[in-house]
Amino acid sequence: MAILKPTNIMIAGVGGQGNRTLMKIIASAALEDHNDVRVLSSGSLGRLGSSITCHIRLGPSVSATIPVGETDILVALEMNEALRAIPMMRQGSLAFIHTHRRIPIIAGIQGMHYPTMKEIENLTASKAIKSFLVPESLLPFDNAIEHQPINSIMLGIFCSYTELFPRSLVEQALCQCLPPHFTQQNLHTFAIGWQYTEKLRGPQ
Repeated sequence: MAILKPTNIMIAGVGGQGNRTLMKIIASAALEDHNDVRVLSSGSLGRLGSSITCHIRLGPSVSATIPVGETDILVALEMNEALRAIPMMRQGSLAFIHTHRRIPIIAGIQGMHYPTMKEIENLTASKAIKSFLVPESLLPFDNAIEHQPINSIMLGIFCSYTELFPRSLVEQALCQCLPPHFTQQNLHTFAIGWQYTEKLRGPQ
């Protein structure tokens, strides 16, 4: 179903988490659902673990860049990057934040402060942002695994909660955007995120 007014989605994370892959899957599903889509990604040093931000604009828009204060939905794959993205969000927006922590090496050496979950909850509440903190324990894999499919579990939560696209189109896009040997693992993780949304919604 075509989206008639702009819906601005921001993905925030660090290099190695599959931020751009997540952007590509969402954009592909939106196109299959007959929507206008514009995308933009920043963070040329992402492969070194630096910040990556992706903009997705669904519906009519002139530019792929989301104006400051107009982000409708944030999907954050790392807590500190969520904190960086909050100034881009409007009042009443949604934030799905994975509680994964990747503390920069320099921060660890210098003893710099890293935001706590409570600090992020307080900040989003002060800006009337409805935020959901997704626990790391939701992933069905050993926490020691370096490349965990955080992007797939957040894809499931985001798509199930917002209901922007049919599930079948998202799964189709996931299969098209990932190498075949990663497909089944990521479909499984996507399904866990989709089912977890029932807990986010709470009692009906």
